[in-house]
Amino acid sequence: INTGFNIGFPGVDFLYGFGEREGILRLGAISYSIFHNDIDLVTLPTVSSSEFEISISKTIHYFQGIYENNSANIRFALVDEHVSGDRIPDVAAIDYTLQHLVYAPPPFDIYKARTNDIRIVSYNALSDGLFDPGRQPAFRRIIRALSPQVICFQEIYEHSSLQVAQMMEVFLPSAQNQLWYHSLVEPDIILVSRFPIIGTSSSDGNGIFKVDAPDKEIIILGAHLPCCGNEVERQLEIDRLLGFLRNSIAGLTNIQIQENTPIFVLGDMNLVGLRQQQHSLVTGDIVSEHLFGPDFHPDWDETELDDALPFATGRPHAVTWYNPLGSFSAGRLDYLLYTGSVVEVNNSFALNTDDLSLMQLN
Repeated sequence: INTGFNIGFPGVDFLYGFGEREGILRLGAISYSIFHNDIDLVTLPTVSSSEFEISISKTIHYFQGIYENNSANIRFALVDEHVSGDRIPDVAAIDYTLQHLVYAPPPFDIYKARTNDIRIVSYNALSDGLFDPGRQPAFRRIIRALSPQVICFQEIYEHSSLQVAQMMEVFLPSAQNQLWYHSLVEPDIILVSRFPIIGTSSSDGNGIFKVDAPDKEIIILGAHLPCCGNEVERQLEIDRLLGFLRNSIAGLTNIQIQENTPIFVLGDMNLVGLRQQQHSLVTGDIVSEHLFGPDFHPDWDETELDDALPFATGRPHAVTWYNPLGSFSAGRLDYLLYTGSVVEVNNSFALNTDDLSLMQLN
């Protein structure tokens, strides 16, 4: 009672304000500021929802050291301090005994499940990082390990698709009768592929590519949607992209899509606001129908797209982005959706080298 805060019950050692993106650790009479990276905080989803998952480490890093709570018993409350707010529980706190289970991260394999599978990678290169001499060695190791046949890059602003293809040739040299095909949709979407790219179109700077893969053509919709608080713009880009896809299936654009063609919608979607945007991408629910036409079912069996939902390697979280120096905690910004009626996903993951063992890194 004398060593912590009182938020309806005394002795609270740790507070975290999700809106403020900052916490306080109380040790005796001293308080320390705590940020998301100090507690390995993950909150999902990153869009509006009626249900959230919150993950917090029991080991807290603070300015002068490390605080570890080894007790299995915890007491907590969720409090909304607005005038019309609420709290869980209504009074006092929830007492809970943690189960000491040995956690095994979801299994993944860096290698393809079958040699004739097609590996498709989405990669935000962060400000032309592919050409940054200081970062190039890491890109080379990662891309060589993944060994993809198709890569959709975002944030390649200052270099051509030919330059990206030439870089891929350095990372993954072509064998006889092989080469890297390439295509650019300005300002920053570049597709490189081991298979011919036989059609390219643009929708608000998002790329629609037709690729002549073995056995049949495939469609790649590579997106880099507006970030942060650009809610209206993000939904408009999604609506226009969906309208283009619907019209292409109907044979009304320069990218005509034959029935049962595999379709992949991928990229840095920046979905950090309203859930409607995620819902639209998956289901074909167009919000501005007066501008972009009616809703449609994006899969060939009249259903919604499937979500690969890749987990970060070595983690129990489906996160794709993390910046320990920023104020936002880890989140899921990148997606890979696909027509599940004609595509089978045999292996999916978000490669996160931070949590790989030395053996896996080697």
